[in-house]
Amino acid sequence: IIDVPVGLINNFLISNDQKKIATGIQLFGVVLANNIEHYDYPSDANTIDFYKNLIKCLKDSTKAIHASSAEVVGMLLKKLNDKKDLDDEELFNQVVGYLFEILRDLDISLFITCIHRIQLNY
Repeated sequence: IIDVPVGLINNFLISNDQKKIATGIQLFGVVLANNIEHYDYPSDANTIDFYKNLIKCLKDSTKAIHASSAEVVGMLLKKLNDKKDLDDEELFNQVVGYLFEILRDLDISLFITCIHRIQLNY
């Protein structure tokens, strides 16, 4: 059994270092791609905040960051949508609501890139 160190990945996502942000995005992408379900949340982080930190990466002007985070967001939406649990439906709605808030504020080129990359996986 693998426990995903969400705290470590979250620290990468909220970092000011673009290499660390890219590492966090890639690590969570690997987790989603392999359907790893055992998340080890630290006491100061919860699910929605972790997902919001991933979605905030869409605002980064660096294509390597916003494009890869959009693909991982698409993977996340697919995972949440595939689950049929009522709690997961509420989480899905919160994630989509926050995603729309972020997408609404992006300039047109970032918006198009992000929508395209999200739809590749969802």
